[in-house]
Amino acid sequence: MKAVKGFCRVAVTAVALSVWTGTPSHAQDDEATRLAQKVVALYEAGHFAEALPLARQSLALREKELGPDDTKVATSLNVLGLVQYSAGNYDDAEPLYKRSLAIFEKALGPEREEVAGVLNNLGELYRMEARSPMPSPCSSARLPFARKRPVPTPPISCRR
Repeated sequence: MKAVKGFCRVAVTAVALSVWTGTPSHAQDDEATRLAQKVVALYEAGHFAEALPLARQSLALREKELGPDDTKVATSLNVLGLVQYSAGNYDDAEPLYKRSLAIFEKALGPEREEVAGVLNNLGELYRMEARSPMPSPCSSARLPFARKRPVPTPPISCRR
């Protein structure tokens, strides 16, 4: 479990910083970026309860400024989902991941690494809850790029 949380911390930091280090064009986006950077720092320190309200506030600012279907909103949803997941709030994390996934797939297409990252997070959530979604986040039908670059043996988390 510690290895998974460690991996998630690295993943959230990389994703968050890649989106939030650009120069914002609006005051609200600047505030959302400032909050998001605090979320990342708190997340990395394992202070999930403190990170949650800031992640929610950052998401609200992004939705207000950019609209509900922007990819920055999707990233904020994914990060909030990771914080919820790490705090053990699995029921709260799932709809955040699903909404993030829908935005990324619609805006970028199914073959992007952002989509794969959210699918990974959703798959890890399902693994922790010991349930199998339909369709599986790890199925080749769900990951069209997996068919283009086949892996001889599926990852352990995708085996049944």
